[in-house]
Amino acid sequence: MLSAHVEWPRNPDPHDSDESPFAPRPPLRKLRVVIDGELYQVPAELLEVTPEEVLTGLLMHDHVICFRYADNGPPPGTTMYELTDGGRAYEGWVTVDPPNGQPDSRGIVFCTNRRPVRGTAYMDRHRRARDEAVAYTDLPAAQAADKREADALALQVALGLDADIFVTERPYLYLSRGRSSRTKVLRPAEALPVVGLYLRSQGVYSVVRNHDKHFPMRRGGYFAVGAMELLPAVWRWSAACDQESVATGEDTLSELAGALVQRVAKALECRDELHRIVNRAKNNDSRSAVLSTLDNVLLLLSAAVDVSARVAHRVLDLGERPPADWNRPDWVKKVRERDKNLAALVGERTPGRQLVTGLAALRDSLHAETLRGLLSPDTPAPASILFTLPPSPGGELAALFDWFGGAAAWGVREIHPGELYADPGMFVDQLFTRTLGFLNVVMARTPVERLPHVRGPLPDSPESAGRVLNRYSETSRRSIRWQLGL
Repeated sequence: MLSAHVEWPRNPDPHDSDESPFAPRPPLRKLRVVIDGELYQVPAELLEVTPEEVLTGLLMHDHVICFRYADNGPPPGTTMYELTDGGRAYEGWVTVDPPNGQPDSRGIVFCTNRRPVRGTAYMDRHRRARDEAVAYTDLPAAQAADKREADALALQVALGLDADIFVTERPYLYLSRGRSSRTKVLRPAEALPVVGLYLRSQGVYSVVRNHDKHFPMRRGGYFAVGAMELLPAVWRWSAACDQESVATGEDTLSELAGALVQRVAKALECRDELHRIVNRAKNNDSRSAVLSTLDNVLLLLSAAVDVSARVAHRVLDLGERPPADWNRPDWVKKVRERDKNLAALVGERTPGRQLVTGLAALRDSLHAETLRGLLSPDTPAPASILFTLPPSPGGELAALFDWFGGAAAWGVREIHPGELYADPGMFVDQLFTRTLGFLNVVMARTPVERLPHVRGPLPDSPESAGRVLNRYSETSRRSIRWQLGL
C-alpha cells in the first residue's frame, strides 16, 4: 500500500521569474493510474488518433504517475533491472511476484525513472473471483474461473499501488459485486474525461502527444474549440453572420455569433469547476461553491439560448417588437409567419418547447429564491452534495425530465416528502447535453442564407483544418470532446 506516498509536481515553467506570492503553482498532487498494457497505445502520428491514443498521451504527462500491467508481464524488449533479492523490475510497469505461501498477500514491483520499488497487494477479493460466475460464461468453467481470478488479481495490484484509477476493459471487474470505491475502475472512454479534468485543474490543456511531439493549447482556445465541436451547426451559422457583418460594416450579427460560442465556452469552464468541487472532500464550503457554480452554468446556457433567438430575429427581420425570446408566444407567432420550420422547433408538445420552458423555470428560480444544498450521507461515497429543485407550479421541470430520459437520468430524487433534490454533476451534464442539442437544431434551421449579403456555399466544418495539426484540426476537436466527456 502506498497511501502515504504522495508526489507533488514541480513548477511547470522553471524559467518563470514571477516570484510573486500570487503566482500559481500546480495545486494538485500527481494522479496515480494503472492501465492494462494493451490499452496503453502511443500514437504513431498525431493526425488520426483513437481515444486510447489520446488517453495514453495524457498519461505520459509529468503530472501523472502511470504504470502498465499485464497478466503475463511486460512484452519482450521492455527495459529491465535485476533486483538484489533476485527479482526483476520493468521500466513503466508493475509486476506481481509468484505466490510465496502467504495466501493473503503477494509482492509487487513497480519501476519508473529507473527506480524500482517494492510493494504489497492484498488478496481480499482474489479467491472469491473463481466462484463468482458473472463473467466469461461462454468459456469452459475452469478457464472462466482462471480469467476471473486474473482480473481480480489485476485490481488487487492497482489497489496495492493505491492507484486513483485502473483503466481496463476486464469484464469481471464491471460485473462483480465487490467493486472498489478507493481505486476507480474505468474503461478508456470513461477515464479520458477524468484524466482530462485532472490535467485542466493543473492548468494543462493538452490535446495530443507521443514520444516526440506535444500539442498543448491555452485555456481560452481549448474551451472555445470544445464549444464549437459540441455545436457543429455553428460553422455555417457563424460564417453567414460574419459575411453579413463584413458586407454591411455593422458588427452586431458577428458579435452575437461570437457571444454564443463564448457563453458556451465559459459554461464549460464552470462545469469543470463544478466537477472538481464534487470530486473533493465534502463540507459546507464545497456545498456553497457547488450552488454558486450551478448558478453560473444556468445563466450562461440561458444566455446562449437567448442569443440564438436574437440572431433568428435579425435573420428573419422581425422588427423591433416583441423582443426575441423562445418562450414568448407572440414572438414565436411572428417567427412562424416567416419560417414555419424554425417556429416548429418550439411548437406545443415538442422537445424544444420543454427545454426552453424548463430552462426558463430554472433560471427564474435563481431570482425567486436561493438554491439550497444538502450534504447527503446516504450514498456509496462518504457524503455527496445535492441541491434542491425549486417549486414548479406549472410542472415545467417534471415535463423537462420526462421528455429527456426521466428524473433518474438527471440525478433527481425525493429525499424528504415533497422536496426534490438533484445530483449536481449528473444534472449539469444532462442540462448541457439537452441545451447544446437545442442550440444545434436552432442554428441548423435558422435560414441564414436569406441574409442579403451572404454568398456562396457556407462551410459545415472549419475551413482551415485540412491535414495540419492545429486548434481546429479534427484531431484537436475530437480530443477535446472526448476529454470533456460530452
